[in-house]
Parts: sequence; structure tokens; C-alpha cells
Amino acid sequence: MRAELFGIGRDETVMPQRPNRLCSVSGCPAFAVPGSSRCREHQQAQRQRMDAERGSAVQRGYGAEWRRVRAAFLARHPFCVVCGEDATDVDHIVSRAQGGGDDESNLQALCHACHSRKTAIIDDRWGGSKV
Repeated sequence: MRAELFGIGRDETVMPQRPNRLCSVSGCPAFAVPGSSRCREHQQAQRQRMDAERGSAVQRGYGAEWRRVRAAFLARHPFCVVCGEDATDVDHIVSRAQGGGDDESNLQALCHACHSRKTAIIDDRWGGSKV
């Protein structure tokens, strides 16, 4: 009867949910965000520290000149080379951190999903190589 109150029919079973975990930061009593080891406050603090360490987009070489190169490249290559969807990102095949440049032979057009996947698998978060 109680399940019916929540819009679940008699034939449907309710799957148990994993209990929330505590934040992994020592002494923090808050619960971690699902899929993470930290609470929202500590996630945000870590993100701010990491962003401060890596510098602004302009400091990393993604200023006005890069925006022009990117726009021109996407105009010439409008589709993702992996899945064929509309391209939204221009990826450095060899990352800048590994010595890659902005020449066209080192660029590829990717949709955001494919770019995120490639970055997570091949590059670490800051552009160094995992492989």
C-alpha cells in the first residue's frame, strides 16, 4: 500500500538505494555528492584550488589568436571525426603540454562528448599524457 502512495504499482519492485557516504575530507560531517568522494563545499574548494594552479585560459595559450584558429578550423571541419555529430570542440592530438602546437595537422574536430571521453582516457585533466 505504501508503494502505491509514491506512484509505484503493485507489480513493480523498489530497488534499494546505496546509503550516502560521508565526505572524504577528514573531520567533515557532510555527505558526499553522489558519484563523488567529497561534499559540495569541498568539491568546490578543490576545483578552485586546481583552477588557480593551472592559470587562466589566456595564460594557458587560449586567447584571441586561439579563438580565431578554433573558429576557422570548425568552419572547415564541422563534424566530429569520431562519431559524425556536429563538432563543438577543437582538440590537440598531441597536447600543448606534451609539445603539440596549433598547426592544422595537430588538430581534430570533436563533439563535446567525444572530446571529454578522449581527454579522460588519453590526457590527464591538465593536458599531460597518461599513455
